[in-house]
This record gives sequence, C-alpha cells and structure tokens, in this order.
Amino acid sequence: MQQLVLTHIPAWNDPEVCRKQAAEVWPGEVGLARAGQTYDLD
Repeated sequence: MQQLVLTHIPAWNDPEVCRKQAAEVWPGEVGLARAGQTYDLD
C-alpha cells in the first residue's frame, strides 16, 4: 500500500487540516512528516 507523507507545510497552514484535505483525494494513508524522522522510499 502506498502512503503519502506531507512535508514543507507553511506555518500559516494547520497541518491536520492539510492532512485531512489530502486524505479526501489520496486513496491510501496520509501522514505528516516529523523533524528528525527518516522514511524508506523503497
């Protein structure tokens, strides 16, 4: 299953609102990137 991870969200946007909006159009899981976290793009 593919996952979408949102990065570089401007400070004036609510990250949770952005995540919910993306989830409306992305068929898989939508997450928010966290500082210091690594992600396997395999």
